[in-house]
Amino acid sequence: MFAGTRVPVQILWDHLESGIRPDEFLDDHPTLSREQAVSELESALEILLDNTRESIA
Repeated sequence: MFAGTRVPVQILWDHLESGIRPDEFLDDHPTLSREQAVSELESALEILLDNTRESIA
């Protein structure tokens, strides 16, 4: 869940995977802030980068 909401983080990923733009997702979920969504995306990016670095090393 996104902190302070009842919106599961997986919903963001499902929307993005289906081609829904982040702005549309945020319009559909007014309890979320842009900062919350961006923070989730940045966290996922960091995990992917760490995994890539580990597999290259």
